Amino acid sequence: MYNEVMRAAYKQAKLYASLRAQGMSKEGSRSVLTADYRQHFVMTCNLRTALHLLDMRYKQNAQWECQCWAMLFHKELTNWVPEVMEWYNEARLGKGMLAP
Repeated sequence: MYNEVMRAAYKQAKLYASLRAQGMSKEGSRSVLTADYRQHFVMTCNLRTALHLLDMRYKQNAQWECQCWAMLFHKELTNWVPEVMEWYNEARLGKGMLAP
């Protein structure tokens, strides 16, 4: 089984390299790579930085994966600081403004 998985991963890596060589973006090319990797990260920031991240990533022209992350991050922030997020939703959400 291990050898089959490694062969499949190698084929995907070759296809990824081929797409990149043809000029496709990294973001588009990686769609051929397996998505079944568990990812875990820890992030620390202050509220100003958190709002800045939302400004940059929770808008329609942001990369799709970033939009998904920002949607989850927005939900967490709403649980943490509901009053601030109420203001943010009315004043800034989706406008792509940079945090002050």
